[in-house]
Amino acid sequence: MSYLNKHEETGDEKDMAVKTMTTPKGTAIYPWLTKADEKFGDPTYKCDLLIETGAPGLDEVTAKLEDQLEEYFSEMEEQFGDKYDELIKEELPFFEDEEGIVFRLKLKKFGENKKTGETWENKIAFYDSKGKPVDPKKLPIVGGGSVLRISFSVQPWKMPDSEGRGKNKKTFLKVGLKLNIKAVKVIEANNKATAKSAEDYGFDQEDDGYEYNPDEFDSDDSAGDDADDFL
Repeated sequence: MSYLNKHEETGDEKDMAVKTMTTPKGTAIYPWLTKADEKFGDPTYKCDLLIETGAPGLDEVTAKLEDQLEEYFSEMEEQFGDKYDELIKEELPFFEDEEGIVFRLKLKKFGENKKTGETWENKIAFYDSKGKPVDPKKLPIVGGGSVLRISFSVQPWKMPDSEGRGKNKKTFLKVGLKLNIKAVKVIEANNKATAKSAEDYGFDQEDDGYEYNPDEFDSDDSAGDDADDFL
């Protein structure tokens, strides 16, 4: 019996039609949208998007994704059910949070056709709140807390795995979906990290002590000689 490399993940656009969906508006968490994150593995655009419970269209999107995973899993059972000891249905690419549902969306910066070796660069399309296309270089910083809608393609994947050796060896086929970012509608751009209060860090309010007053700050008196280093 021939298996793929133990940790080789394969996208199956040909096995099931890749469908495009759009999220309701949500709040971005640690987005990397105008620049790919190159810290871990392949350069990847990514964004977790928090959508509040009850948002119009949210239940419809999650239901469609659940149906697609069930459909793809059934197809894989028919094709590979007798070739592996077990087929494992991976978790959906969203999860429930205290405030709603968080979608996990990604897009590798570079793509490759493993059969032909052809490579290409993936790019995300951006639009303003009115639907007008925006050059990514002219976008404001889209940081955590930005309000967005994201269009994505649904790509099924499968990954063979195994454990044990010899007579004790068991083979598995993991099956799941991933959400590839296609376009982003920027409704509100936040150029700072999601703001936190002192209470979020466990600081109680003191009765006495230093109290910041921005009206009393004099940049000329307070900057000191080192300020020239930043000119």
